[in-house]
Amino acid sequence: MGCIGGLMGSLFNHINYKLTVFRMRYIRRKWLKVLEAALVAAIAAIFGFIMMVFINDCKPLDKDPTRFPIQMHCSDGDYSAVAAIWFQTPESSVKSLFHDPPGSHKFISLGIFFLLYFLLSVCTYGLSVSGGLFIPAILTGAAWGRLAGMSLTTMLPNSWPQHHALKMTRLPMTGRSGFESRPNVLREVSPKTDFHYSSMQMRTWVDPGKYALVGAAAQLGGTVRMTISLTVILIEATGNITFAFPLMLSLIMAKWTGDIFNEGIYDIHIKLSQVPILQWEPPPLSNKIYASEVMNHPVVVLKTVENVGIIVDILKATPHNGFPVVDPCTERKTCKSVKSFNPFADIDECYSPWIYNTTGTLTSVTRGICPSTYFDVSFSPCYFNTMILFRSSSMNVQ
Repeated sequence: MGCIGGLMGSLFNHINYKLTVFRMRYIRRKWLKVLEAALVAAIAAIFGFIMMVFINDCKPLDKDPTRFPIQMHCSDGDYSAVAAIWFQTPESSVKSLFHDPPGSHKFISLGIFFLLYFLLSVCTYGLSVSGGLFIPAILTGAAWGRLAGMSLTTMLPNSWPQHHALKMTRLPMTGRSGFESRPNVLREVSPKTDFHYSSMQMRTWVDPGKYALVGAAAQLGGTVRMTISLTVILIEATGNITFAFPLMLSLIMAKWTGDIFNEGIYDIHIKLSQVPILQWEPPPLSNKIYASEVMNHPVVVLKTVENVGIIVDILKATPHNGFPVVDPCTERKTCKSVKSFNPFADIDECYSPWIYNTTGTLTSVTRGICPSTYFDVSFSPCYFNTMILFRSSSMNVQ
């Protein structure tokens, strides 16, 4: 299920990437954005009503876990399971897929709902409306996860007691003295064989609701490519810590599978928005780049106490955004760099500059650091990802 979630998440990201590029090129005016949102809402409503009218998925009212059952075209005493999913809020639909008893949904109704909701969630993410990603991904994964559980229940009929042959009886729980030690509890017993509760629990390992939870985690993990944080979120949301290991396993497999094809949805939109962000790992070709090829020479620096006019002149004359802050020559230390248009940032801890020499050993830069506007450093042929000139909380050059 984790691999399926990774595949579905990568497909979601790929389709949404194409849609986002199309929107950035052609849907720029405000009225076009409003028209697009209205069109998607109309398509969702039309397909939802078509599904509710043409799919006969009527269930008895005693199996409806919601407070307000929706009858639709069903006869008296029945409710429409398809309408219950569509007309509820997404949060309530997720809860229903997690907790509905077996037999509450049909294969065709859940299958069509999964396909429609998957496509609608792909189109919705990126619209000019207030929308989210977590709940649609969880609901989509819960739909196909419950389908997987229903398939196992069909292939392994003895994994779940036949509910049509069960009845609910109220049995008293008494202690050794004969007096009632706990309130009466409901227990399911068969009219043919009185199963013990523990033995019945051993036979109910294929619960579609459990597979709906794992499917929701796999779908969300395959889309956003997070593992530990999503595990904690889902455990807190469900209140069941016993599912920590299967949730973590499905999220890891979903991330590994999705990373084969593309990046997470957040990383894709960050690149599309052209937001500069420092990646965890350097680019693959950066190990062949010299420091002198990527840094300006001479290096423009700022003193710990600088005139405003000098700062303004530097900002106007230089195209880059980072400037190291240095102490006088007696200190021979380089402090944190200051990002552009924030020259009055607090000066934290200072770091002695180090640079690789031609022999490959670390050598302290002992010349050129002076209180003037510029200082000169002759860059040695060192690799870009192994040299540290200065450190900063806002810009880390490695």
